[in-house]
Amino acid sequence: CNEGQMTSFARLARRIHKYDAKIFLQLYHPGKETTVANLGGKAPVCPSQMKTRSGEMTRALSTEEVEAMVQKFVKSAVLAQKAGIDGVEVHAAHGYLINQFMTPLFNKRTDKYGGSFENRMRFPSEIISGIRAACGSDYVISVRISADEFIEGVRAKLPELPDQKAARYQRDFGLSAYDARHLVEHRATVRFFEACMAEAGDAAGKLAKPVAN
Repeated sequence: CNEGQMTSFARLARRIHKYDAKIFLQLYHPGKETTVANLGGKAPVCPSQMKTRSGEMTRALSTEEVEAMVQKFVKSAVLAQKAGIDGVEVHAAHGYLINQFMTPLFNKRTDKYGGSFENRMRFPSEIISGIRAACGSDYVISVRISADEFIEGVRAKLPELPDQKAARYQRDFGLSAYDARHLVEHRATVRFFEACMAEAGDAAGKLAKPVAN
């Protein structure tokens, strides 16, 4: 969301609110899940330099660029709120940029945004905390997270999937809901996310539920 889009989003929000409905805006960055052609000849960015699905080489973001990216996410949420959007969903699933920072499969950084689990979680945590601080305690913030990355060999290598461990970590950052992907065949995982959000809801004093899909 940027200043140029606010008028259109505000008009859309007003129309939807006329029918006693709510509207949410999803915030995401593709990271390596794009192409050089889509970026006008520029290399896609990623936590660490690696090839995209199409074999193109990415560029690793500098520490300063990651810090600036956090503020871009926060600014987008603030603009959405000003336009009358009822809440935002931070897209941290499906192999996009935030998800790339969270998993050790793609994040090989050695600065404060890589290495340990807490460091890999720093990027999404700063985004969520920044939005909460800027938009207030009552603004709805959801996070879309993958319950399973469906990458061959991951379950054998990692005792707990990165996104499941992230759910435990993020529940203390004032989330309103989880949009948990890929739960249909993993009922134990559904129960796990429900427990996480129940604890988050108790702590926040508000309703918090996972959205299974």
